[in-house]
Amino acid sequence: MLTNISEEDGVTSEILATTLGIKLSSVNHHLRNFIDAGLVYRKKDHCTCVVVVSKQLYVR
Repeated sequence: MLTNISEEDGVTSEILATTLGIKLSSVNHHLRNFIDAGLVYRKKDHCTCVVVVSKQLYVR
């Protein structure tokens, strides 16, 4: 899931669910855990809420 998020500038929960073939509720459950851990954050992009990987993960 983190790979899918990091490959884009931001991705919606719905797109993640479709891409991964899992329920939206499962995606949101895991995203809440990622957000709590500081791995990703949500931001508003016009009228859509997107998920973005935190920059601190870009230690390559």
